[in-house]
Amino acid sequence: MQQKSLPFVETKRRQLVGLPLSTDAKVLMVVLDEIAGSDDFCCPSLPDLSRLMGCSEHKARKAIREAESAGFLEVEKLPGKATAYRIEWPAITNTECEEFNNVNRYL
Repeated sequence: MQQKSLPFVETKRRQLVGLPLSTDAKVLMVVLDEIAGSDDFCCPSLPDLSRLMGCSEHKARKAIREAESAGFLEVEKLPGKATAYRIEWPAITNTECEEFNNVNRYL
């Protein structure tokens, strides 16, 4: 049986396993990835983020600060109350994608 290749976005998510982030920050990255367009940019409210993450607004803010300070998230305050988030995914090479798919075949 031939293994289907995972979509690129799923491969990006699998990269989170090795990133030096807390579980909350990793959940934040997945939630933002779900909301963001192809440019990895989105503007969800803090209440929406915390609801989607399944945590308090305090924990969501802490996860945002952590991902931002680790360089995986760019945060920009927009006029008014809105905040913009841009995900800064680590670069993934074609070789890494192929290696992941080869390893994933046995899982």
